[in-house]
Amino acid sequence: MADFTTTDLKTAQVRLINRFQANELRFRRPATYLNFLQNQNFFVPDNSVRTREDRAVEANFRASDPPALGTERLFNHTGPVGDSSLLTLSWVTRTSEFQTSLKRMDNNFFTQADEFDTGVDNCIKAFMNGFETLAINHLFNNRNTVDFDQGSNEGTFDVVEDTFEITNSTNGERAVQITKSILDLNAYSPSYTFYCDETSFNRFEKDLQQGNSNSTNLSFQNEGITFVRSPELGPLFGALVSAYSLGAWIAIQDGSVGVNTWIPRQNREGRVTPEDVYSTMINPVDGLSYALHTYVERFDGTATNSVKQDTKTEWELSLDLAFHDTPLTVAGETSLLAFALV
Repeated sequence: MADFTTTDLKTAQVRLINRFQANELRFRRPATYLNFLQNQNFFVPDNSVRTREDRAVEANFRASDPPALGTERLFNHTGPVGDSSLLTLSWVTRTSEFQTSLKRMDNNFFTQADEFDTGVDNCIKAFMNGFETLAINHLFNNRNTVDFDQGSNEGTFDVVEDTFEITNSTNGERAVQITKSILDLNAYSPSYTFYCDETSFNRFEKDLQQGNSNSTNLSFQNEGITFVRSPELGPLFGALVSAYSLGAWIAIQDGSVGVNTWIPRQNREGRVTPEDVYSTMINPVDGLSYALHTYVERFDGTATNSVKQDTKTEWELSLDLAFHDTPLTVAGETSLLAFALV
């Protein structure tokens, strides 16, 4: 039940030790999101250029336009002029809130500290689940839509699904090798990361016999490839017309994806007003500082297992994120290459 009503001091009660209540508070380690965080600050100057959440940020990059090779030296040779392009960073804000009370825990087995800790734990769980979904959705929704098979005879690029299909019955056991070959044909150099749905991850782990090397069992390495378990890719690929069910994955050259994070200046510096407090709190899972906003007000707590005269504190944790992959100037081309067994 809500509001800690089941632990009111009406009967003799004991408390579960932390390891015995861990399953109730569990959440899946956000392996895909944490992989994005390895390339967190991908532009200069840093996030200080974003002075407020409604200020747009554009990133400049040099465009590729190699000239054709000549066949002789000329006295009057002329060359093209280089070009550049812009990437507009797309930010999202995510918040999570909880409430504590001055008097609610006075007649409860748990303490005010427990009430606070529970609120923080639930917020962290919500953030990690949500950020993992954001990272996986970014991979899937921004996968390359330009044929990248480069004439390979070991698979076919499906122009409807934007996915390179490998026949499972003939080449399934060579899927990793073929993926590496396609990445190389598209001029992507090792090392690589494969974001795998549950089926492909389990298959690669079994085929390459490297799963025991990682205690979390959410990623492992083999010959310059990092395999990341991204189970939410399964339903996304499964919802396509081809309904891929034998295994699907998105492969990139390392460093091709990243996420930038931002919180307001008032939180970074710390501000106290007559109405509220702006500060930060570190999330122990991703190590980032989140914006923390709090305010206090009087309230009737009888509806939330307290008393009529009470004081509540409202807590809000928040973080802005910009997920991105390396920009390319060709329409529809991205560095996120999708593969599937058929």
